Amino acid sequence: MHQQHAIIDWLFTVGAQHSLETMNDDGFTPVTLAARLGLVATFHHTVSHMRDLVWTYGDVQMTKTSLEQIDTFRIKGKELHDMRRWRSALEVIVTHEVEGFANDELFNKLIREKWTRFGRDLYLRTTFVPYVMLLVLFSVVLSLRCEDRRTVWAAKLNGEVPFGRGPVEDPSYLWKWNELTGYTPLIATALEVALVVLWVPWLVLVGWRQRRLGPKDYDPNEDGEISAQEMMLFLYKNLTFILNIGVAICLVMAVTAGLIYTSPWDRMELQTLAVTSILLWCNFLNVIMPFKFFGVLVIIIYKMLIGDFFKFLVVFIIMVGAFSQALFALLQLSDFPDEIDNLDGDPAQTLLRLVWVSLGDVDSTQLIDQTASPQLTLAVYVVWVMLSVLLINLLIAMMGQTFESDMEDTHKTWVFPFAHRVLSYERLMSRHQLSVYRTGNPGRTDVDDEHYGDAFRTEAYYEIRVEEDRVKVERTRKRQQEKKDHRLVLKTVRALGEDIRACSETVQSLRRAIDADPPLQDSRSPAAGKHVNSTPRGAERNKDEVKPESARNGDGAGKQE
Repeated sequence: MHQQHAIIDWLFTVGAQHSLETMNDDGFTPVTLAARLGLVATFHHTVSHMRDLVWTYGDVQMTKTSLEQIDTFRIKGKELHDMRRWRSALEVIVTHEVEGFANDELFNKLIREKWTRFGRDLYLRTTFVPYVMLLVLFSVVLSLRCEDRRTVWAAKLNGEVPFGRGPVEDPSYLWKWNELTGYTPLIATALEVALVVLWVPWLVLVGWRQRRLGPKDYDPNEDGEISAQEMMLFLYKNLTFILNIGVAICLVMAVTAGLIYTSPWDRMELQTLAVTSILLWCNFLNVIMPFKFFGVLVIIIYKMLIGDFFKFLVVFIIMVGAFSQALFALLQLSDFPDEIDNLDGDPAQTLLRLVWVSLGDVDSTQLIDQTASPQLTLAVYVVWVMLSVLLINLLIAMMGQTFESDMEDTHKTWVFPFAHRVLSYERLMSRHQLSVYRTGNPGRTDVDDEHYGDAFRTEAYYEIRVEEDRVKVERTRKRQQEKKDHRLVLKTVRALGEDIRACSETVQSLRRAIDADPPLQDSRSPAAGKHVNSTPRGAERNKDEVKPESARNGDGAGKQE
């Protein structure tokens, strides 16, 4: 694509309209290829040849643009739409996340229209409301299970309940009334089982629908190379799928441990519920992503964690490893080994201590005094404190730069994940629903509501625009621009208007006088004929001899005349 718009216009003038539906070997038509390459101007210029003028009134006109190659709906019986390799321009832009169309008016209009017509309703019914119910049920189960475990554990410590007793060994335990909690353990167990039976399949199904594991997801530009940026985005695209599967696995493990109940399964149940709580609530941020304000923040936070924080973490691990080994060596051979908290025997404890120091716990004067070389230990300690402060500030600066760069164009950051969510909801709809909730406007309105969807399965839909005549607007704009560019000349001409008008009248008067004066006749007066030549004959003869032959002939011809 060389963006030669004049050639495109010429092709349409010689009858190349049918070539708009011709596909190349990669499955692209001229319209979808321009969309894939991000040639926004060429895309709209080509689409303009699919636009028809409906009416015009003064400077206002109404046009309709066919959405056959732009929208995702496949018209029944249309040859191009029956081809399996064909994809609409909207699908190409969303799949490859063509950034040139992020702020395009037509692209955003189609996505918003789909969200308004069916996406918002499907989002609330199939995602938001069920997930909120899951959070509420999980919070109730977690509270009941923690209270039950706490009271039973206290009774076991007091010897009131023998250890190792649970629903598997003693099923009657489930429906015995617990006077400390005010309910039977059967309630918490039943709710926990309900989480697995009802919500685990739902989590897996929703996660599977949101998966993006295709080649175009981890290599959107299809150059055969996967960069770190592409891998980061690939993980984010599948974050909902990963978290949903992780929550489902944790719920199954928690319920299994709760039914076994015996030690150490009782602790494992609570630990699994703790991990599930983190994953479940973090995944809720992905659920509210269609709300633009929260969606932009979630994407920026993810970029910071995967990009800036990961780079910082690599450098931090290297530095803390170096200084922890140095400190571990300096803590050896201490005169007071019992007062250094076993830091000389476990390198991991020394490393953890430096991590806490980097987070603000810098009061270690007593520990430094107990080492064999307090001065060197103090120097190493001070250098580490300064270096850790420098690293933390570096991380803050990197995150600040990422936040500023992404907030400059928040729409570009958010629109493609949102558009992919909308198209995923569209794939859940039946053929009849797709016909009813199509994007755009039909070409005719002579069908009742009952047969509306079926009637327009074979009809083309259009984007309707009522706007000013672009040709007239452009002509007016050029005229105003010319006046602006020549305003100094026009101002001078207006200032000298009287003088120029007087000069113009004088010139016209002279022209009229010249036109009224008769032309002069080339005739000799009688006096001229009687004129006596005073030149001597000898001199005249000498002159004739000097003249060329042609001149003499000319003179002779003149004399004969």
